[in-house]
Amino acid sequence: MRAPIVVGFVVLAVGAAAQGTQRRAQTGVEGTWLVASVNGRTSGGDGPQITITITGDRYEQSVNGNVDESGTVKVDPTANPMTIDFIIITGVAQNTTQLGIFEVIGDTLKLYLNMPGAAVRPADFMPLGDHLLIIAKKK
Repeated sequence: MRAPIVVGFVVLAVGAAAQGTQRRAQTGVEGTWLVASVNGRTSGGDGPQITITITGDRYEQSVNGNVDESGTVKVDPTANPMTIDFIIITGVAQNTTQLGIFEVIGDTLKLYLNMPGAAVRPADFMPLGDHLLIIAKKK
């Protein structure tokens, strides 16, 4: 009698995971993004080249091709604006969560993030001194 209940939970869990992946894909956030600017300052050129790669529920941030941060990502495409949580597993801010909002228009990703570990998510894209506004282009 217990086996069908366990199988039922497994089927629900697999279905929920697939739905989460599908929702992330529908937002357009999956892929490799080349950071063009951070808080209005141009990235790349003579400075470091920063990329963010989001695949499924995982992400990696690289500087000049070397991964310097990685973890999991959680997206809520039903929120307005859409929300994103970076759960940092490796890197300087490991074991913290970075809360933010985002939008994808064409091949441009706009992320607005609070500092890692901060408990408050940005409500909109209005500039605040302690937040990060990241503009990235799909690679």
